[in-house]
Amino acid sequence: MFSTQQQEKSAVLSSFKERARLVAETFNAMEGISCNEVMGAMYAFPRIQLPRRAIVEAKVAEGTLNIHNNKFVCLEM
Repeated sequence: MFSTQQQEKSAVLSSFKERARLVAETFNAMEGISCNEVMGAMYAFPRIQLPRRAIVEAKVAEGTLNIHNNKFVCLEM
């Protein structure tokens, strides 16, 4: 039989695991974004695949607006 402390710890860890699953599931449901299963300390590392058109526009902005293409993409998002 579990003690109250063990039950509370188990409930907290289960809650963390469920939230981690939801984070990855939510990212994977978004178009152009993928994410591996979140483990350990709840860090998620999603991968963003930009459409070709966005990459071209960022390069144009870099040349015409003197804005680094990464900064342009972030501002547009």
